[in-house]
Amino acid sequence: MLRQIAMLAVTFLFHAACFTTPASAADSEKDVGPLRKLIPPVTVTGGSIAGEGKNRRAELVVKSDSDRRISGMVVQMLFLRKDGGVSQSVPHTQSGFIEQDGNTLNRGASHTIKVESLFMKDDMSAVDGMVTSITFDDKTTWPPMPTTPPERSNDEPVAVNMIGVQGTGDRACAVVACFDYGYKAVIEVIYKIDYLDASGKILETIQYGHSSSGSSLIESGSGLVLSGGKGPPNGATNARASVTSTKFADGSKWKRAR
Repeated sequence: MLRQIAMLAVTFLFHAACFTTPASAADSEKDVGPLRKLIPPVTVTGGSIAGEGKNRRAELVVKSDSDRRISGMVVQMLFLRKDGGVSQSVPHTQSGFIEQDGNTLNRGASHTIKVESLFMKDDMSAVDGMVTSITFDDKTTWPPMPTTPPERSNDEPVAVNMIGVQGTGDRACAVVACFDYGYKAVIEVIYKIDYLDASGKILETIQYGHSSSGSSLIESGSGLVLSGGKGPPNGATNARASVTSTKFADGSKWKRAR
């Protein structure tokens, strides 16, 4: 049984600036990060969709491949067409703690996630999933926060850096590390990612964000790894990430100057 924890929701940039910082430093070489593939210590097995209408149901199974006990995870649900392509991707669909063997999932043990019909459309024939975040019972996480946090520029309150990619093809998503250098907790962060080729040319730019509901997203003086946003296009070898806006627990906001 899954016990719910605080969810992260995708947000878009609609907020007005309260104070700004010049954008020039965000384009420096130090912000360029690799597109290394991040493989979670679990195996996800999808399943076919059965039933009709509101009675459509499916299951997927997450099996632990880790020597460390897993106490929690976040799963991005993928709804597939008959050709195996992704019809819809729903981030953070399932989130919670594994209630097995004392609230942990041991190596070789599996957990079944039941998927209801809420997001199922007529063109969807199966479900799959991608585990985007894991919490172990020793409070460490996967993907881990880098030992050296992202370097800040021009006294910006939050810094971000690309650390890798989860999944492949139309299932790929970006993974970044954020660090709150300010003195206030962050409840929302919006960032952009420039995907670059070997010569440094921008092939594609995406924007993505996370916000918390009822609690802080990133505490002052701490970091957090976040997953989401379209993966790299063909030909991309590096990526450059930069924060475009943040919202703090006291209601104040920051926005990067154009």
